[in-house]
Amino acid sequence: MSASVTDGTAWIRRAPLTLEELKILAVGTLPVAVLALGHGLFELVGQTFHEIYSVVIQSPSADLSRHAVTQAGQAWAATALIYLVVGSAALGLLIQQLRSRVRGAAQVPFLALATLLSVLGVGHLVIVDMQRHPLSAIFYLTFESLSRSGLLDVGRLDGVHRVLDVINVMSVVVPASVCAVMPLCILAPPRGWTEASLAARIKDARQLGVVASAFLVAGLLHMFSWMQWSSALLMEKPLEALASSVTLFWSCVFTLMLAAVYIPLLLVLHHRAETVMDQLEVPPRERADWLKQRGLSYDALSQLPQLAAISAPLLANQIGDVLLRTPPLPLAIG
Repeated sequence: MSASVTDGTAWIRRAPLTLEELKILAVGTLPVAVLALGHGLFELVGQTFHEIYSVVIQSPSADLSRHAVTQAGQAWAATALIYLVVGSAALGLLIQQLRSRVRGAAQVPFLALATLLSVLGVGHLVIVDMQRHPLSAIFYLTFESLSRSGLLDVGRLDGVHRVLDVINVMSVVVPASVCAVMPLCILAPPRGWTEASLAARIKDARQLGVVASAFLVAGLLHMFSWMQWSSALLMEKPLEALASSVTLFWSCVFTLMLAAVYIPLLLVLHHRAETVMDQLEVPPRERADWLKQRGLSYDALSQLPQLAAISAPLLANQIGDVLLRTPPLPLAIG
């Protein structure tokens, strides 16, 4: 076996993509379409949420429970740390996956897609903030109540704002990178579709699904803890239920986004597997088992790990609801 094969460079595509191959980039827009629909529906029904924010923020409680506020703030800091670490790791893994499949001219379309989606996403966030769309209330409800409480000085308050700025940018860049890497999982390998190249692409798709799932779960936990902080600051118990309803909505959106990542890849790779089985002359009666062994069967049981990853945001919403509402254990000192 040549050195180029053993060091993995034989798997790297360097030649520019043909016009026919560029069509696979469309698969990366499917999660974006789900997200856009989610944003549209939230804008449609979120006006009442924005009005609640406008009323509540004008009448902050004068009798803050400092223990509850401290607990909620620490929960937010913990989830912010998780989000930043998971997001950074996800971005690193996505870059590594990109470089392991395409270099040079072949890399340009994928980088262009990631850049375009990132620019559009950040631009959307700026518009939401400047025009105070209902979505912006998720941020301002807690931040303005924190500012009015006087519990943090200007420097620390500014520090919280900067952390949230980084988180907001990461919330755009990482999903944009996932969408850009998606088409790589179905891009024809340099030496064509073989059993080995198919296995490599299946591994890529699974890794992509796990990375996306972990990032979206971290995002949900952060969103929930951020909104819970406002209920502690404003002494408004109903805000806890409001936080749960908002995160439930976005957990559904994120779950559907993950489905839009994995299911199209499964369908295309299943089709590519038919070509490989034809090459290997796998008998028709053995093809179902052949696909099942490689995780390409449509059988729900064989797809259980992928189904768990897809449904992780919904599960995280329920787990986060329980954990972040659980009071701290009493400490016996002395």
